[in-house]
Amino acid sequence: MWSNRFLFFVTGVIAGSILYPIHYGQPFTMKVLVQLMLALSIIVVSVWWK
Repeated sequence: MWSNRFLFFVTGVIAGSILYPIHYGQPFTMKVLVQLMLALSIIVVSVWWK
């Protein structure tokens, strides 16, 4: 159950990091890159843990 919550959270972070610059004109910064790397690491750990 918790792994599904993490995957939905990570999916939201990835979608947000892609859609916010498109819709709101925000620049793609190092902070966004770090968030994406952390989100992808959560996905890798969740898949590997199962």
